[in-house]
Amino acid sequence: MNSEEPKTISEFAYFHIFRYFFEERYYFCSLEVVLRKLREYINWPSIRPDGLIRTRGDEFHRYCKVLGHSRLSKKLDEFKRDMDETSCAVVEKILKDYIKFRSQNRAKAEEWYDYAVLSNLRDIDKKINSIIAMGPIPKHISPHSYPDIFCYESGLTFVPEEIVKRKITGKDILDCGAYFGDSAIVFHRMHKPKKIYSFEPEKANYARLLETIEFCGIKNAIAVNMGVGECKKIAGITPKAGGGSKIVNMGRGERTHITDIDSFVKKNGIVPGLIKMDIAGYELKALKGALKTIKKYRPILLIAIYYNPVNFFEIKPLLEKNLKGYRFLVRHIAYNHPTYETPLIGYPLDEEAI
Repeated sequence: MNSEEPKTISEFAYFHIFRYFFEERYYFCSLEVVLRKLREYINWPSIRPDGLIRTRGDEFHRYCKVLGHSRLSKKLDEFKRDMDETSCAVVEKILKDYIKFRSQNRAKAEEWYDYAVLSNLRDIDKKINSIIAMGPIPKHISPHSYPDIFCYESGLTFVPEEIVKRKITGKDILDCGAYFGDSAIVFHRMHKPKKIYSFEPEKANYARLLETIEFCGIKNAIAVNMGVGECKKIAGITPKAGGGSKIVNMGRGERTHITDIDSFVKKNGIVPGLIKMDIAGYELKALKGALKTIKKYRPILLIAIYYNPVNFFEIKPLLEKNLKGYRFLVRHIAYNHPTYETPLIGYPLDEEAI
């Protein structure tokens, strides 16, 4: 980092406040949310763990307790098998942090923030600014607040460039959990896909997605107001401000349509080169509805695994059981939360073009 970039925890606090407020990260949120963030920085350098990490931490704790030490060790070994050292370290840290922060009232900033990501702030800013320079960004999207998308491209930057080019150029992208269309902007500007199918089941987010596509002129993006799952059905969805809406049983939340990827791809003549999923814990079910497609087209996979322990431990074994010749990585790509934005990245090692 150069002299203009934050080096100490205090300097980073001010840097982070700039990201949130001067870039209007919370312009659409309630005053309560803004005040809560301000209180967080007044109490710097300690952080109050959010409610979700406590809830998910409880889930991880119960899951590990039911497994017992021996079975948990076996699952961890299975998860880390054939992955690089960085992936293994990330897997262990995510599990440790979920269990650690579930019961803490305050957390040290050194424990909360990912300084491995922060050490690359200069390069992160350079990449994000280059994407901003390519065209307009709608006001409801703040690129510098989402380095996981606008710098690391949901994990795609860890895939070898020649594989990215071969798999995506002229092929389709399935963006599952498109939110406001931030990832559609990046995929459109940084790569040359034929089409981007942006799945967003929550109505308010879908409306923003449509605005983004029109505002940014993403003519090859197709907004799909559905969720993805193991089969076609109608389900409920619980909207959540800031993303993270969850698919639930009917009778709860907002009514939405779910489709399985296999039937959607077949019906629409899609040739996927990339499947990205960040759908609030529904990823395992959605992958079960996409296995035929994944086996046939062997796309790059960017799958969120941090929402619950079942996804965390079961997604990689499911894919390994059904796919041969894939390499898997796990990376943590957010600097402002210890567990969020942790994708399983998978890509085929063979050179056969589809």
